[in-house]
Amino acid sequence: MRVLTAFLAAFFTVTTLLPAQMGEVKAHMLSNGMKVIIQEDQNIPNVALYFFYKIGIGRISIVYN
Repeated sequence: MRVLTAFLAAFFTVTTLLPAQMGEVKAHMLSNGMKVIIQEDQNIPNVALYFFYKIGIGRISIVYN
């Protein structure tokens, strides 16, 4: 149990000291009024799409990974 506690303490200490993602964020406005925000990261071969719809008085979020 002590080994697990020591490992978790070391893991969380190291991960909190790591820098946050420092990628450049680009914003584009399409001709139909849609705003597109892009942050490119070439470190891993992964694509993540996030869709946010502002409709009426609320907000609907749909996330695809």
